[in-house]
Amino acid sequence: MDYRVVRLVYPARSELLQGGNNYVRLLTDSVEVVNGEDIYATVERFKTEHFPSVVPDGLPQTETEREFPLEDLTNLHNCSGIASIDRIRGMAKKVGAGEEIFMEGGLPNAKLAKTNRDEIVLFDGHHSVLAYMTAGRTFLSEIPHILVLSGDETGVSDPEIHAFYGELGRNLSGGDWRGYVINWQGGDGGRLEARQQRNMGELFESVTEDERW
Repeated sequence: MDYRVVRLVYPARSELLQGGNNYVRLLTDSVEVVNGEDIYATVERFKTEHFPSVVPDGLPQTETEREFPLEDLTNLHNCSGIASIDRIRGMAKKVGAGEEIFMEGGLPNAKLAKTNRDEIVLFDGHHSVLAYMTAGRTFLSEIPHILVLSGDETGVSDPEIHAFYGELGRNLSGGDWRGYVINWQGGDGGRLEARQQRNMGELFESVTEDERW
């Protein structure tokens, strides 16, 4: 059987230890891949088959081994693909008031995949991560998120990343997705755009400089 690994992460403590890292509550689970299902299907399978039994406060607490800055996440939208500045501001206020950002049912809004080049790609939840950055969060361990890896806990392949571009992913080959983003504001099927912002740090700067901000 083929599997992908899903890591469900909740921040356990927001303050940094002196000389140490953040603490998180962590679940690492293997999810079967049926008939070549894409990563979206893996997340959905985790949601329906694994997540219902999860009690976040009951997950083991562990110190993060490596801090990954939110600004270094690989984005899949340019600034032009960010639909609602007001939504980001609204979510940032909630975070500032002590709330976290979840989907209905409690699954984290931020969903990521690790590639075989050790990149971490944000494939769902750009507005949420921008809101966390607006509220002053710095590291990935400081926000609730789901991280998908290959079955051996290394990175997923380039063709698996193509699924994040919808039907337009068929126009991509190998690693050339790194030069493009998807803009879902460009019609029902979206449109491919040349990458303008290389990471979430650059996207955050562009969004906060946008006239809508």
